[in-house]
Amino acid sequence: MKKHVLRLCSVVSSDLELFPFFIDHYKKMGVDYFHIILHLPEDMSHLIDEKLLVFQEQGITPEKIYTGNWSGAKSTSLINEVKNKYNDDWFIIADSDEFQVYPNDIKEIINSKNVDYISGCFLDRFAEDGDLPLINYDKSIWEQYPICSFFAFPIAYSWPYKITACKGYIPLSEGNHHVLITEEHLMENEIICQVHHFKWTGSFISKTLKKLNQESDGEWGDDFYPFYGDELRRTLDYLKKNNNKFDISSELLRVEYSPEPKYEGYSKWYEIAHKLESWDKQDRDKFIATLLQKNL
Repeated sequence: MKKHVLRLCSVVSSDLELFPFFIDHYKKMGVDYFHIILHLPEDMSHLIDEKLLVFQEQGITPEKIYTGNWSGAKSTSLINEVKNKYNDDWFIIADSDEFQVYPNDIKEIINSKNVDYISGCFLDRFAEDGDLPLINYDKSIWEQYPICSFFAFPIAYSWPYKITACKGYIPLSEGNHHVLITEEHLMENEIICQVHHFKWTGSFISKTLKKLNQESDGEWGDDFYPFYGDELRRTLDYLKKNNNKFDISSELLRVEYSPEPKYEGYSKWYEIAHKLESWDKQDRDKFIATLLQKNL
Protein backbone atom coordinates (compact mmCIF):
# COMPACT_ATOMS: atom_id res chain seq x y z
CA MET A 1 0.00 0.00 0.00
CA LYS A 2 1.30 3.43 -0.95
CA LYS A 3 2.21 5.64 2.02
CA HIS A 4 0.91 9.15 1.49
CA VAL A 5 2.99 12.29 1.94
CA LEU A 6 1.38 14.63 4.46
CA ARG A 7 1.59 18.36 3.76
CA LEU A 8 0.03 21.35 5.49
CA CYS A 9 -1.21 24.48 3.75
CA SER A 10 -2.33 27.62 5.53
CA VAL A 11 -2.72 31.35 4.95
CA VAL A 12 -1.57 33.14 8.10
CA SER A 13 -2.07 36.75 9.11
CA SER A 14 0.73 39.10 10.04
CA ASP A 15 0.26 38.98 13.83
CA LEU A 16 1.68 35.40 14.04
CA GLU A 17 0.90 35.26 17.76
CA LEU A 18 0.02 31.55 17.67
CA PHE A 19 2.54 30.58 15.00
CA PRO A 20 5.13 28.87 17.27
CA PHE A 21 2.43 26.73 18.94
CA PHE A 22 0.81 26.01 15.57
CA ILE A 23 3.98 24.75 13.89
CA ASP A 24 4.96 22.70 16.94
CA HIS A 25 1.53 21.04 17.07
CA TYR A 26 1.63 19.94 13.44
CA LYS A 27 5.27 18.88 13.50
CA LYS A 28 4.34 16.54 16.34
CA MET A 29 1.43 15.29 14.24
CA GLY A 30 3.89 14.20 11.57
CA VAL A 31 3.51 16.81 8.82
CA ASP A 32 6.23 16.26 6.22
CA TYR A 33 6.09 19.62 4.43
CA PHE A 34 4.69 23.04 5.39
CA HIS A 35 3.28 25.39 2.74
CA ILE A 36 2.57 28.59 4.67
CA ILE A 37 1.37 31.69 2.84
CA LEU A 38 1.97 34.90 4.76
CA HIS A 39 -0.61 37.65 4.28
CA LEU A 40 1.28 40.90 4.80
CA PRO A 41 -0.68 43.97 3.61
CA GLU A 42 1.28 46.56 1.68
CA ASP A 43 1.07 49.07 4.51
CA MET A 44 2.97 46.57 6.70
CA SER A 45 5.73 45.81 4.19
CA HIS A 46 8.29 47.52 6.45
CA LEU A 47 7.78 44.64 8.93
CA ILE A 48 8.79 41.90 6.49
CA ASP A 49 12.15 41.13 8.15
CA GLU A 50 10.49 40.87 11.57
CA LYS A 51 7.86 38.45 10.24
CA LEU A 52 10.39 36.34 8.34
CA LEU A 53 12.41 36.00 11.55
CA VAL A 54 9.39 34.36 13.22
CA PHE A 55 9.24 31.88 10.33
CA GLN A 56 12.99 31.28 10.52
CA GLU A 57 12.80 30.52 14.23
CA GLN A 58 10.38 27.69 13.41
CA GLY A 59 12.46 26.39 10.50
CA ILE A 60 9.82 27.44 7.96
CA THR A 61 10.19 29.33 4.69
CA PRO A 62 7.02 31.05 3.44
CA GLU A 63 5.48 29.46 0.38
CA LYS A 64 4.39 32.92 -0.74
CA ILE A 65 3.82 36.43 0.59
CA TYR A 66 0.43 37.83 -0.38
CA THR A 67 -0.02 41.61 -0.10
CA GLY A 68 -3.59 42.17 -1.33
CA ASN A 69 -6.83 42.52 0.61
CA TRP A 70 -7.88 39.44 2.54
CA SER A 71 -11.08 37.46 2.12
CA GLY A 72 -12.10 33.88 2.76
CA ALA A 73 -12.49 33.33 -0.97
CA LYS A 74 -8.99 34.65 -1.71
CA SER A 75 -7.47 32.60 1.10
CA THR A 76 -9.06 29.42 -0.22
CA SER A 77 -7.98 30.18 -3.80
CA LEU A 78 -4.37 30.54 -2.61
CA ILE A 79 -4.62 27.19 -0.83
CA ASN A 80 -6.17 25.49 -3.86
CA GLU A 81 -3.32 26.81 -6.03
CA VAL A 82 -0.76 25.14 -3.77
CA LYS A 83 -2.68 21.88 -3.50
CA ASN A 84 -3.00 21.58 -7.26
CA LYS A 85 0.79 21.23 -7.48
CA TYR A 86 0.67 18.01 -5.46
CA ASN A 87 -2.50 16.32 -6.68
CA ASP A 88 -2.06 12.93 -5.04
CA ASP A 89 -0.56 14.05 -1.72
CA TRP A 90 -2.62 14.68 1.41
CA PHE A 91 -2.94 18.18 2.88
CA ILE A 92 -3.95 19.31 6.33
CA ILE A 93 -5.87 22.57 5.89
CA ALA A 94 -5.84 24.78 8.99
CA ASP A 95 -5.75 28.43 9.99
CA SER A 96 -3.05 29.35 12.50
CA ASP A 97 -5.55 29.30 15.39
CA GLU A 98 -6.93 25.85 14.42
CA PHE A 99 -5.31 22.90 16.17
CA GLN A 100 -6.65 19.60 14.84
CA VAL A 101 -6.99 16.45 16.94
CA TYR A 102 -7.84 13.08 15.39
CA PRO A 103 -9.09 9.85 16.99
CA ASN A 104 -5.79 8.19 16.06
CA ASP A 105 -2.66 8.95 14.04
CA ILE A 106 -3.67 10.90 10.94
CA LYS A 107 -1.21 9.01 8.75
CA GLU A 108 -2.87 5.77 9.77
CA ILE A 109 -6.24 7.29 8.87
CA ILE A 110 -5.24 8.51 5.40
CA ASN A 111 -3.37 5.30 4.62
CA SER A 112 -6.19 2.99 5.72
CA LYS A 113 -9.44 4.79 4.84
CA ASN A 114 -10.69 4.85 1.27
CA VAL A 115 -11.52 8.56 1.34
CA ASP A 116 -10.17 11.69 -0.31
CA TYR A 117 -11.09 14.20 2.38
CA ILE A 118 -11.82 14.35 6.13
CA SER A 119 -14.44 16.44 7.92
CA GLY A 120 -14.19 18.18 11.28
CA CYS A 121 -15.96 20.55 13.65
CA PHE A 122 -14.85 23.58 15.67
CA LEU A 123 -14.44 23.38 19.43
CA ASP A 124 -13.68 26.64 21.24
CA ARG A 125 -10.82 26.95 23.74
CA PHE A 126 -11.17 29.33 26.69
CA ALA A 127 -9.04 30.37 29.64
CA GLU A 128 -10.05 28.74 32.89
CA ASP A 129 -12.03 31.74 34.17
CA GLY A 130 -13.54 32.60 30.77
CA ASP A 131 -11.34 35.68 30.46
CA LEU A 132 -9.31 36.76 27.40
CA PRO A 133 -5.67 36.57 28.54
CA LEU A 134 -2.60 37.43 26.51
CA ILE A 135 -0.52 34.48 25.38
CA ASN A 136 2.32 33.23 27.57
CA TYR A 137 5.07 31.73 25.40
CA ASP A 138 6.60 29.89 28.35
CA LYS A 139 3.54 27.70 28.89
CA SER A 140 1.63 25.12 26.86
CA ILE A 141 -1.19 26.68 24.84
CA TRP A 142 -3.49 23.88 26.05
CA GLU A 143 -2.76 24.70 29.69
CA GLN A 144 -3.37 28.40 29.06
CA TYR A 145 -6.76 27.71 27.50
CA PRO A 146 -7.85 24.48 29.20
CA ILE A 147 -11.60 24.90 28.80
CA CYS A 148 -13.17 23.12 25.83
CA SER A 149 -16.51 24.47 24.66
CA PHE A 150 -18.95 24.90 21.78
CA PHE A 151 -19.49 28.66 21.58
CA ALA A 152 -19.16 30.06 18.07
CA PHE A 153 -22.07 28.25 16.42
CA PRO A 154 -24.81 28.73 19.05
CA ILE A 155 -23.84 32.33 19.93
CA ALA A 156 -22.22 33.91 16.85
CA TYR A 157 -23.93 31.63 14.30
CA SER A 158 -20.49 30.85 12.86
CA TRP A 159 -20.45 27.79 10.64
CA PRO A 160 -18.73 24.99 12.65
CA TYR A 161 -18.12 22.47 9.86
CA LYS A 162 -14.65 22.27 8.27
CA ILE A 163 -12.74 20.21 5.75
CA THR A 164 -9.65 19.44 7.81
CA ALA A 165 -7.60 17.32 5.40
CA CYS A 166 -7.87 16.32 1.75
CA LYS A 167 -6.04 15.11 -1.32
CA GLY A 168 -4.39 17.82 -3.37
CA TYR A 169 -6.85 17.51 -6.23
CA ILE A 170 -9.92 18.15 -4.03
CA PRO A 171 -11.25 21.70 -4.67
CA LEU A 172 -12.33 23.50 -1.51
CA SER A 173 -15.04 26.14 -1.19
CA GLU A 174 -14.66 29.54 0.51
CA GLY A 175 -13.33 29.29 4.04
CA ASN A 176 -12.49 25.58 3.52
CA HIS A 177 -15.87 24.61 4.95
CA HIS A 178 -16.80 22.24 2.13
CA VAL A 179 -15.46 20.45 -0.91
CA LEU A 180 -16.86 21.59 -4.22
CA ILE A 181 -19.26 18.73 -4.79
CA THR A 182 -19.11 16.74 -8.03
CA GLU A 183 -20.19 13.22 -8.89
CA GLU A 184 -16.69 12.07 -7.97
CA HIS A 185 -16.56 13.97 -4.67
CA LEU A 186 -19.90 13.66 -2.94
CA MET A 187 -20.30 15.18 0.50
CA GLU A 188 -19.81 12.73 3.36
CA ASN A 189 -20.95 14.10 6.70
CA GLU A 190 -19.03 11.79 9.02
CA ILE A 191 -17.16 14.19 11.32
CA ILE A 192 -14.05 12.70 12.91
CA CYS A 193 -11.65 15.63 13.45
CA GLN A 194 -11.83 18.00 16.40
CA VAL A 195 -10.74 21.51 15.39
CA HIS A 196 -9.70 23.22 18.62
CA HIS A 197 -10.08 26.95 18.01
CA PHE A 198 -7.59 29.08 19.98
CA LYS A 199 -9.22 32.28 18.78
CA TRP A 200 -10.20 33.73 22.14
CA THR A 201 -6.94 35.36 23.23
CA GLY A 202 -6.15 38.77 24.67
CA SER A 203 -5.87 40.28 21.21
CA PHE A 204 -9.26 39.07 19.97
CA ILE A 205 -11.27 42.25 20.63
CA SER A 206 -8.73 44.63 19.09
CA LYS A 207 -8.27 42.40 16.03
CA THR A 208 -12.03 42.08 15.60
CA LEU A 209 -12.60 45.83 15.80
CA LYS A 210 -9.91 46.28 13.15
CA LYS A 211 -11.66 43.77 10.88
CA LEU A 212 -14.98 45.56 11.27
CA ASN A 213 -13.30 48.87 10.42
CA GLN A 214 -11.94 47.22 7.27
CA GLU A 215 -15.45 46.05 6.45
CA SER A 216 -16.89 49.56 6.80
CA ASP A 217 -14.04 50.96 4.68
CA GLY A 218 -14.82 48.51 1.89
CA GLU A 219 -11.51 46.67 2.18
CA TRP A 220 -13.06 43.20 2.17
CA GLY A 221 -14.06 43.25 -1.49
CA ASP A 222 -17.04 41.83 -3.36
CA ASP A 223 -16.03 38.20 -2.89
CA PHE A 224 -16.14 38.35 0.91
CA TYR A 225 -18.48 36.04 2.83
CA PRO A 226 -21.41 38.44 3.42
CA PHE A 227 -22.35 37.32 6.95
CA TYR A 228 -18.88 37.36 8.52
CA GLY A 229 -19.25 40.87 9.88
CA ASP A 230 -22.54 39.92 11.55
CA GLU A 231 -20.83 36.96 13.24
CA LEU A 232 -18.12 39.23 14.61
CA ARG A 233 -20.65 41.77 15.88
CA ARG A 234 -22.66 39.07 17.66
CA THR A 235 -19.53 37.91 19.45
CA LEU A 236 -18.55 41.43 20.51
CA ASP A 237 -22.09 42.06 21.73
CA TYR A 238 -21.97 38.87 23.77
CA LEU A 239 -18.63 39.80 25.34
CA LYS A 240 -19.78 43.34 26.10
CA LYS A 241 -22.81 41.98 27.97
CA ASN A 242 -20.55 39.65 29.97
CA ASN A 243 -17.79 42.13 30.94
CA ASN A 244 -15.44 40.82 28.22
CA LYS A 245 -15.65 37.26 29.50
CA PHE A 246 -17.28 34.02 28.44
CA ASP A 247 -19.94 32.62 30.72
CA ILE A 248 -18.40 29.19 31.23
CA SER A 249 -21.29 28.26 33.56
CA SER A 250 -23.73 28.37 30.63
CA GLU A 251 -25.30 25.02 29.79
CA LEU A 252 -25.46 26.04 26.14
CA LEU A 253 -21.67 26.28 25.78
CA ARG A 254 -21.12 22.62 26.74
CA VAL A 255 -18.08 23.60 28.81
CA GLU A 256 -15.62 21.02 30.09
CA TYR A 257 -12.10 21.14 31.54
CA SER A 258 -9.75 19.52 29.01
CA PRO A 259 -6.15 20.77 29.32
CA GLU A 260 -4.50 18.34 26.86
CA PRO A 261 -4.84 17.60 23.13
CA LYS A 262 -6.62 14.28 23.72
CA TYR A 263 -9.51 13.15 21.52
CA GLU A 264 -11.28 11.53 24.45
CA GLY A 265 -10.62 14.55 26.69
CA TYR A 266 -13.93 16.21 25.80
CA SER A 267 -16.86 13.94 26.62
CA LYS A 268 -19.44 16.05 24.78
CA TRP A 269 -17.67 15.64 21.43
CA TYR A 270 -19.71 12.71 20.14
CA GLU A 271 -22.96 14.45 21.00
CA ILE A 272 -22.02 17.56 19.02
CA ALA A 273 -20.42 15.77 16.06
CA HIS A 274 -23.35 13.38 15.66
CA LYS A 275 -25.87 16.21 15.52
CA LEU A 276 -23.78 18.25 13.08
CA GLU A 277 -23.62 15.32 10.67
CA SER A 278 -27.27 16.06 9.91
CA TRP A 279 -26.76 19.84 9.69
CA ASP A 280 -28.69 20.02 6.42
CA LYS A 281 -31.81 18.55 8.06
CA GLN A 282 -32.25 20.83 11.04
CA ASP A 283 -32.09 24.57 11.59
CA ARG A 284 -29.95 26.26 14.20
CA ASP A 285 -32.73 26.76 16.77
CA LYS A 286 -33.67 23.08 16.70
CA PHE A 287 -30.00 22.13 17.01
CA ILE A 288 -29.56 24.33 20.08
CA ALA A 289 -32.75 22.97 21.63
CA THR A 290 -31.39 19.44 21.37
CA LEU A 291 -28.10 20.51 22.96
CA LEU A 292 -30.00 21.87 25.94
CA GLN A 293 -31.97 18.72 26.63
CA LYS A 294 -31.08 17.45 30.07
CA ASN A 295 -31.07 13.80 29.05
CA LEU A 296 -28.24 14.10 26.52
